[in-house]
Amino acid sequence: FKSLVSDENVTLLERNCHRITMPSQLIWGDHDQIVHPSGADVLKGKLPNCQDVTILERCGHSVDLDRPGAFAKAIIKFRGDLPSNKK
Repeated sequence: FKSLVSDENVTLLERNCHRITMPSQLIWGDHDQIVHPSGADVLKGKLPNCQDVTILERCGHSVDLDRPGAFAKAIIKFRGDLPSNKK
């Protein structure tokens, strides 16, 4: 566990966001107690092609477990909105 929360690993994603160039989506829980919801804004600003940020209400860190239906709907909507899926 200590290696997961080391200073180097805490910022690993943030430092490498620029390498993720495909269209991306962030889904965050409004009651996340592990990574504050403001982290979504930080990552959005660092992801070069972040096209959607969805904050799910009544969710903690595990949005897929807390609200699986809302999580799935957010992903389906995002995928449907991608240019390659428009006809």
